[in-house]
Amino acid sequence: MRLSAVQFVIFFFFAACGVVGSPSDKPSSIRFSGVPALGFDPDNGFGFGAVGAMYVDKENYRPYQMALGLKVYLTTKGVNSHAIQLDQVRAFGLPLRLTTRLGFFSTIAQNYCGPASDAQCAMRDAEFAAAERVNEEREKFINHYYQNRFMSFFGHVASRWLLWQGQAKLELMLAYRGNYYLTGDFKHRGPYEDSLYQKDYLNQKTDGYLSTLELGLMLDKRDNEPAPTSGYWLETSARGGSFLIGSAWDYFGSNAALRFYFPLDDDHRLVIASQTIADVIVGDLPFDAISRIGGSQALSDYTAIGGQHIGRGIREQRYVGRIKFIEQGEFRYNFWSFSLLRQQFDLNGAVMADLGMTAWDFSRFTKDMQHVYLGFGGGLRIYWNKTFVIRGDLGVSPNENFSPKFYLVVGNVF
Repeated sequence: MRLSAVQFVIFFFFAACGVVGSPSDKPSSIRFSGVPALGFDPDNGFGFGAVGAMYVDKENYRPYQMALGLKVYLTTKGVNSHAIQLDQVRAFGLPLRLTTRLGFFSTIAQNYCGPASDAQCAMRDAEFAAAERVNEEREKFINHYYQNRFMSFFGHVASRWLLWQGQAKLELMLAYRGNYYLTGDFKHRGPYEDSLYQKDYLNQKTDGYLSTLELGLMLDKRDNEPAPTSGYWLETSARGGSFLIGSAWDYFGSNAALRFYFPLDDDHRLVIASQTIADVIVGDLPFDAISRIGGSQALSDYTAIGGQHIGRGIREQRYVGRIKFIEQGEFRYNFWSFSLLRQQFDLNGAVMADLGMTAWDFSRFTKDMQHVYLGFGGGLRIYWNKTFVIRGDLGVSPNENFSPKFYLVVGNVF
């Protein structure tokens, strides 16, 4: 086999950066995918670590029989994001998909600009609040005025029981999520002194164990789960936390998500993909939990609105509220597919747009929903055996004065 110059470069990239396991023609096989997590996004800084997965393939199992994933990731802005995840199809020989995830997350630079449409992050306000400080103390105060520091230990268990299967499959979702929140870092307890977050949350509970149960239904007709090119993925769910299940906060939430994939050619190289999300929460929660969405994507690191998943081009968790309406669209083009060392690679270009509205709560619904937040841009994706996706996006937003934001992460948004 002769390699072109580009293939030669790609070969050495993956040979140096990843563990390559060759798919087998046998009914059962094991393969590996992995790359160094050398990433960047403007909210978390330059990151380094490793992201990898082991897949157990078996005949008539899609997209695999079992996947074991590991992420170890640290950034120059003090972020720790580590997780191990096990995903099993037909677990215990039952029509059951079982996913478990354990992990730890910490940051010393979580954005907090205020609730929903009040989020301004105006430098003049930070400078005014720092009026009585001088020199290095003043600069440090201004840098942390719109930030918070916190840690979270989490464990998630999600099950999907197959109720019916034809051209699509209908599944019952049942999940439990536990998050223990601590405001502060390894050296300091509590938020930054006199920060906007401390002012807004001065008399509110920010530390404790958040216990959540979720129940829902999912209808799935995607042709390929990690990298779909046709079909749809619909779900609805309800979730809640209570002292009855050990939660320090009482709340109720509901979620609905509609995802469609429209191929524009017979080879499915040109695809229009869309995602619509409605998510509502009633009750008190930590700020980080308010920014999350429910449903099956709760297992992922999704926050809204802003960041590498929902609101690309907007700083992470800038516009946060209990009521969220989100629309995302992508035009995806698979411009090159090739095999290398018995591995299949697909290179995809994408043009994207994210649009969102959010309200802090129902008392502010009319005020907050007058504002629409928009991000758009383009990106490149590498599909490795159509199960391991490396995504690079460049987004801009008028809400951020069109300041470009680059994201290099693993996995499609939807």
